Amino acid sequence: MKKASAILKSVILLSLLLTTPFSALTSSLPNPEVNSVKNQISHPTDIPKQLAKPAIPDSLKSSITHVDATQNNEESQNYYSAAWWTVYVTGLLTFITGLLALYTGRLFQATVKLSEDSRKSYVAEHRTWIKIYPIDVGPISVNGGKIRVTITFEIEVVGLFPAVQVHVNSQPFKCRGFGIGRDHIEKLIALDIDMVKQFPATSGGYSMMPGDKKTFQFSAEAEIDAAIEAKAKEQENHGVPTKNIISTVWVAYCVIYKSLSSDEWCYTGHTLTFNMNDGQFIDLNIDGDFVSGDITAKVFDTIIS
Repeated sequence: MKKASAILKSVILLSLLLTTPFSALTSSLPNPEVNSVKNQISHPTDIPKQLAKPAIPDSLKSSITHVDATQNNEESQNYYSAAWWTVYVTGLLTFITGLLALYTGRLFQATVKLSEDSRKSYVAEHRTWIKIYPIDVGPISVNGGKIRVTITFEIEVVGLFPAVQVHVNSQPFKCRGFGIGRDHIEKLIALDIDMVKQFPATSGGYSMMPGDKKTFQFSAEAEIDAAIEAKAKEQENHGVPTKNIISTVWVAYCVIYKSLSSDEWCYTGHTLTFNMNDGQFIDLNIDGDFVSGDITAKVFDTIIS
């Protein structure tokens, strides 16, 4: 009976312990943190003061930088500071960049010029050359002040490469007191080139191999050049006797052609005049024919390109 009573008491005590809440058991224990807060807040007026100026943790103090305006102003006037050295280096780099851009531009221009010189050198080495010269002059026929000139030219390929689109032309002039010049050759060359451009189908010209020769005979009435005639009349107006203003016959002639290495026109041109075999001028005031055995041709101006 005594053992049974003891066991029953133990069971009742265990059930009481299990059914009592844990908070009720711990509420009676002392809490040092709560007691510390109670001790700090001794009066109700202390609460706003604690909330108005919260303490800054030490871990955050290192990340807060105090900016001193006076110090910044001093640094801005210190031209040896790191900030100013950054400005100096940036300016130097900008200047160097400008120099490099200028040098690059000049290098590009030099490269373009070198390329053009190389192209011209290649064309000169691979182009052909044609010379033109008179082989027979006359007759020169004078009839009533009109002059007809007949002349035969020969052209020859003296270069090492073929020539294409070969054209030959000439134009005689009657001049008083003065002779024709290089400008007459240039006009004749420009006229031939324009003619070929305007009528490409019928102006194909000749193709010639190195060493080839061809002859061309021209017969045309001599033109009176307006500019030269104006100069002659000016001399007369200044008192020069008309008989002292000698009339002469001149011829401008040329050959134009192209090389296989380039599409640019090449040309050779000259001017010439006639004299009697004894060196005297041809008397154009007398009607008649001056045959080749009585006259000679003398070459003057030359244009080659």
